[in-house]
Amino acid sequence: MKTNAARYLDSLGISYELREYAVAPEEFSATVVAEKIGMPAEQVFKTLLCVTSDREHVFAVVPGNAELDFKKLAKAAGT
Repeated sequence: MKTNAARYLDSLGISYELREYAVAPEEFSATVVAEKIGMPAEQVFKTLLCVTSDREHVFAVVPGNAELDFKKLAKAAGT
């Protein structure tokens, strides 16, 4: 199944590899997914959607072993 992120990469002509995995909802994290597909967590990315105080939508793509810095995201988004 293609994700919106995959469709966007397609539109930009960027190559990628989708990997399927099964994981319980209570275990769902990038580090668990990385383990399931046999890749280092820093090579698995989380796609996060945030909403600014102005109700603008901002996407962040973060390595699986990192956490999103909301202050840096707000600054980058100009809010």
